[in-house]
Amino acid sequence: MRLLIANPPWTGPTAGQRLGCDRPGPPAVAGAVPWPDELACLAANLRQAGHEAALVDAIATGESAAGFHQRLTERPYDAVVLATHPASLEADLPLLERSAALRPTLLAWCGPPDQAGALTALEGLRAVVTGDLLTAVPSALPARELVVVDGPPLADLAALPLPYRDYTVHRYRYPLAGQPPGPQLLLRAAYRGRPRPAAALAAEIAFCRRQYPRLTQVVLTDPLANGGTDFAAVVEVLAACGLPWSARLALTGAWPATLTTAAALELSLPGELAHEAVERLQGLAEAGVSLTLQPSAATPAGQLAALASHLGAVARPPLPPPPTWPAAADRVTRRQVALAAAPARPKLYVVGQHLPVYMPPWLCAAADELGYRSVAIDPFEEPRDVKRLLATSADDMILFDRGHAFPVELLPRIAGRKVLYYPDILPQRAHGAPSLTYAKYREFVAAAPLFDDVVLHDGHALEFLLAAGHRNLRGVVMLPYDPSRHRDLGLPRDIDLLFIGMMSPHREACLARLEQAGVAVTVCQVWGDEFVRTLNRAKLVLNLHSTEQVNTELRIVEALACGAMVLSEPTTRPWVFQPGEHLDHFTFEDAAAKVAWWLSHDAERQAVVARGRELIAREHTALRCLQKILALLPEKP
Repeated sequence: MRLLIANPPWTGPTAGQRLGCDRPGPPAVAGAVPWPDELACLAANLRQAGHEAALVDAIATGESAAGFHQRLTERPYDAVVLATHPASLEADLPLLERSAALRPTLLAWCGPPDQAGALTALEGLRAVVTGDLLTAVPSALPARELVVVDGPPLADLAALPLPYRDYTVHRYRYPLAGQPPGPQLLLRAAYRGRPRPAAALAAEIAFCRRQYPRLTQVVLTDPLANGGTDFAAVVEVLAACGLPWSARLALTGAWPATLTTAAALELSLPGELAHEAVERLQGLAEAGVSLTLQPSAATPAGQLAALASHLGAVARPPLPPPPTWPAAADRVTRRQVALAAAPARPKLYVVGQHLPVYMPPWLCAAADELGYRSVAIDPFEEPRDVKRLLATSADDMILFDRGHAFPVELLPRIAGRKVLYYPDILPQRAHGAPSLTYAKYREFVAAAPLFDDVVLHDGHALEFLLAAGHRNLRGVVMLPYDPSRHRDLGLPRDIDLLFIGMMSPHREACLARLEQAGVAVTVCQVWGDEFVRTLNRAKLVLNLHSTEQVNTELRIVEALACGAMVLSEPTTRPWVFQPGEHLDHFTFEDAAAKVAWWLSHDAERQAVVARGRELIAREHTALRCLQKILALLPEKP
C-alpha cells in the first residue's frame, strides 16, 4: 500500500507537536522542532512490512493546510494516517474532515482511549487508532467500515533521549532488520544533494554520543553516500565511532573493504545481479554483516530467493499492489460533493524556504485566505519539486521569495506569471555604495529580467534601479510578520536596550560609538522561539542597518509585534514608521539622552508601542502584504 504518515499542519497559537512529546506546545529545545517519534517508528515498521510509507512532519516544514491538502489531491495515497491530540483537536477538525474527504483516513489519537469512540462521528474516517501505533495501525489498514482499534499501552518514551529534528539531522528510534531495539542515531551522509565531509560526520557522532549516552547504534541513511567521493572515509569514521553501525545503500559502484565492519546493511537491488555483485554480497555475509535485500521490479524473483537462502539474508517482498477500496460512488461524502461543485480556484505557487520562521508558509496561508489554491515549492528541501513549475499554465501565478537557490535557467520555460519579491538590500547609486550591496546587485541583475514582475521590500534603491533600466519593477511592499509567532508573551522586560542580529562592520562601528557615548547595549544572536522570547524581554530594541545605506528592516515590525519600542537609525523616506508616533530615530549625538528618556517614561514608551502594533496589525501581516503585491501587478495584455 502507498501510505502517508503525517503530523499535519498545526494552526494553533504556537508551534506544536503531537506525537513524540507530551502535548502541542513550544519546542523543548531552543530553535529545534521535536521530531514525531512515534510516527517515525510507525513509518519505518510499515516500510519493513513492504508498504511504501512516506513520513511528513508538516509542523517542522511549515507546510500550510492548503499545501497539505494539495499533497493529498495530487499524490495517489491508498490511505493516510493523521495524528491529533486533545490540545489540538478543535483546531484540527476542519483539516481532518477535508483530509477524510480526499483519501481513506486513519486517525492516530494520543488522548485518553475512552474518548476515541467519540471521534467516530467525524465523517469519512476509516479508523481511529489508540495506544501503540506500531501494532494498531497495521491492524486497522484492511478495514472497510469505520472501526476503533485499541493498541497495547504505549512504551515509556520518556526513558529515551529527546527526539528532535534540526533540519539537517534526524535523531529518533528507527528499527532495522537484524538489529537490537534501542535509541539510534540516524545519520544523513548527504545534505541538499551533496556528500557531507567525513570529518563533519565524525564530529556529529561525537556530539550526539555526549548528548545521548544511551544511543545504541548509528544508521547511515542517505543513498547518495554510496556515490560520494569520500565514501571510504565515511565508512572509516563509522568503523571507528565506537558503536555498531548500519547503512541503507544501493548495490552500485565500488565499495571500500571496510564496509565489512557494518553490523547490518539494507541493499537496494537495481535488477539482475552480475557475478561480481553476488561475490561482493557473499563477502559481506561471510564477514557477519546482517543483510536485508530490497528488490526492484527488475530483480528476478528466482535470483532473489536463491540469494536470500544462500546468504541468510532477509528478502523483502515487492511492494503489494494497491488495495481495491469500495467504489467511489459508495464512499462519496458531502464534503466531496461540495468540493466538486465549487468553482476551480487559481493556483498561486510560493517558491522559497518553507520553514516556520520564514515568510513563504505565511504567504501560502494568505493566498488560501484570498481564495487561491496555494502550492508550496521549496528548492532547498525538495529540489525535485521545482520542475512542477514547468507544468504551470499562463493563468497560474508564481511568487518567488528572493529567488535564491532557484535554477534561473528554468525561468524562461515557466508559463505562469513569475513575480519576484526581493527582500535584500541593493545599491542606491552606481558607485560608492557599500560593496555588499553590489554583490547582491550582481545576483539581482542576473535573475530580475527573467521575471514578469519585481516587487521590492523597501524603496531605498528604487530610483537607481529604474534609472538602470529595470522596467519590470512594480513598486515597494514592506516585508510581513507572522502574528502567531511574533507576539507579546507577557514576560518581564529585564533588558533595557537590546540589539539582536548578525554582525557587520557597520553595526560593530555603531555599537562601539554607542559604548563610547555611555550607552549600554545587550547584544545577542538567537533564532526561532528564543528570538521571540528575547524580543519580549526588551524595553527598547536597537535597529541598526547592516551597511551605511539607509533601509527599513523587518526587525522594526518584529520588535513592535513583541511589545518592544524601537530606537532606529534613520529609515528610508518616505517613512513607513513615523518618528515619535511608531518608533524613534537616533543619532550618535543624542542616543544616550534618548535612551535615558524613553527608559524613564514608561507610559509614553508603551503608547508608542501600542500605536506601532496597531499599524503593523493593520498593514503588515502576510495577508496585507500579498494583497498589496497583487494590487501592484498590471493587467496582462
